[in-house]
Amino acid sequence: MKKLFALLLLAPATFAADVVGKFETGTKYEAPIAHAPASVSRMFAREVPRVSSHASVELPASGDSSMIIWAPGRGARLTTPSGSVLQSSERGSIERGLRRIGLEGSQEVLHVMRTAAASYRLDVDVPDDAQGVTIVAAEPDSALTLST
Repeated sequence: MKKLFALLLLAPATFAADVVGKFETGTKYEAPIAHAPASVSRMFAREVPRVSSHASVELPASGDSSMIIWAPGRGARLTTPSGSVLQSSERGSIERGLRRIGLEGSQEVLHVMRTAAASYRLDVDVPDDAQGVTIVAAEPDSALTLST
C-alpha cells in the first residue's frame, strides 16, 4: 500500500515540465493560472473528555463546501442539520452526499459532500481505556495540490 502511494505521488512529477529562465527587470509577478484560486479552508479539532462510554460533539459548518471528519474507532454516527442520519453501521453513498471511509487500524473518515451553514452532531464511542477522544473536522474550500 505504501509503495502504491509513493508511486502515485511521484507519477505526476514525471510528466511535469519545469520552466526555467530569467524575468526581465521590472517584470511584475503574476500567479500561475494552474494554481487554485485563493480561498479559505477551515480545520478544527475538538477534545471530548470521557464522561460516559458515548460522546457527542457539535461540528459547526460554514456551508457551501465539503466537510471531512476524522473519528477514532469505528461506527461514529453523524446527524445532519436536516435530520438525515448516517448510522454507525452504514457506509453511505455518493447519492446521499454522506460517506464513510475506513482507514487502517481503528479509524475512519466521514465525508459530507455539501454542507449547510449549521451544526452537525457526531456521536462516537469512547474506549474503556481512554480519557476521551479527539475529533478533527475540516472544510477544505479549495483543491489541494501537492508538489515537490
